[in-house]
Amino acid sequence: MAIALLSDRYSTGIILSAVALYRIISILADVAGAGLAKCDRAGTVKKRKPGG
Repeated sequence: MAIALLSDRYSTGIILSAVALYRIISILADVAGAGLAKCDRAGTVKKRKPGG
């Protein structure tokens, strides 16, 4: 449906490429967040002291 609405202004290839790029960035952000959470639980992330 979105492709049909936007195909007047942009080519289908551009729309699909933008969606694919968004999905890749979203997946990488999820993986990075999960990795940081795992490191935090394992105690490998150093916590900073407030004010310094």
